[in-house]
Amino acid sequence: MDFSPAEAADEFWAAFLGCETEFLDAGRTVVVPRPSAKDAGETLFLFRKGTGCVASVMSHEPARLVHAMMKLVGDRPPAEVFDKALLRFGFGSEYPTINGPIAVGLFDAEAPQEEAPDSSVRPLNSKARADSEALRRLFGSTDIADWERGGVEFDHPVIFGAFESETLVAVASAVPWSARLEGVAVFTHPGHRRHGWGRRVTRALCRHVTAQGHAVQMAAPEGDTAALGLARALGFHDYAETISVVFPR
Repeated sequence: MDFSPAEAADEFWAAFLGCETEFLDAGRTVVVPRPSAKDAGETLFLFRKGTGCVASVMSHEPARLVHAMMKLVGDRPPAEVFDKALLRFGFGSEYPTINGPIAVGLFDAEAPQEEAPDSSVRPLNSKARADSEALRRLFGSTDIADWERGGVEFDHPVIFGAFESETLVAVASAVPWSARLEGVAVFTHPGHRRHGWGRRVTRALCRHVTAQGHAVQMAAPEGDTAALGLARALGFHDYAETISVVFPR
């Protein structure tokens, strides 16, 4: 890659939040209006990196929430603004759903990796009959909510699978975020968890994506010790945190 993973991530997040990249770590809280479609609802999205914080107000008419957020920020430092309790205090009367914090990490392609290829892991073709049937059997091994937490979709452009004998037990897929940044989605069969299958299939996916010249990003709730442990074991390093405040329509 002729750019760093942090450069690719900064570019993506600045565009998503509606601000300049220098605002991402500006040492203060920046409140940004982010006009959206009228039927998209209202969301306050907080992004914290380093000593900075960006609060992006995503709304058809953002002025009201921008004013309320600036009043809440006051002279508080970013570390105090990025707090669920404070957000609940400031907006609780509107009964929003507050999600997060979500930890965001970037894959370090230079970190030491196991060099030997893993013969149990290979790319999948969801349009090929055998791979499609294997994916559907894995999908049927759990409930929909469990599968959706992993984030894997059959139509993702790149999917890797890990097999025990001939049984597909784990999958990892690349989620396009931008031209230079890909996310990671992972699912392991409930009966095969804590045996390293998720780590092996995700490692193969990350190697493939970085070989194609893309940076890799992984996000997980800060309370999800399994996902965070997986990310750290694979060489992901901390990049940022996010909180979303979704207001009822």
